[in-house]
Amino acid sequence: MDDPNDLVLAMLGLAIAAIMLVAGALYLIMTPDPVPSRPAPPAAQISPVS
Repeated sequence: MDDPNDLVLAMLGLAIAAIMLVAGALYLIMTPDPVPSRPAPPAAQISPVS
């Protein structure tokens, strides 16, 4: 890192990476849960044993 501009570019890269991480986290938090394509199976029917 002989050139001072290398440090500036590295800091810019870190800032962009941080922004992308925050945006990804917000995307995962804000997306709604997917709608299930199939209904849940019916509950098991237990017949009484006499």
